[in-house]
Amino acid sequence: MEEYKEFEKKIYEYCDNHVKKRVLFTGFMYLWPPNHDIAPKDLATLTSRILNGLTQKGILREVPNREEFDVPYGMYEILPHEMLIKNKKVKNV
Repeated sequence: MEEYKEFEKKIYEYCDNHVKKRVLFTGFMYLWPPNHDIAPKDLATLTSRILNGLTQKGILREVPNREEFDVPYGMYEILPHEMLIKNKKVKNV
């Protein structure tokens, strides 16, 4: 599933570029490519899979007490980590 790999890469890039920031679960869902249709339930499932993997690797941490933020969705903090997307080498011209 090409869309899944593209989506996963966008989440990884987001995590690399927003260390120590907080983001809602739905914020990650918005990274899904707009030109690819997917049912909201399926998108939530794919997002959960990716975020669970990143949580297990210690890259994300679910923020406790989200009631104080008055949101029904999970909120995550992006922890310092090694880059998930390695920079491509650029050829000298």
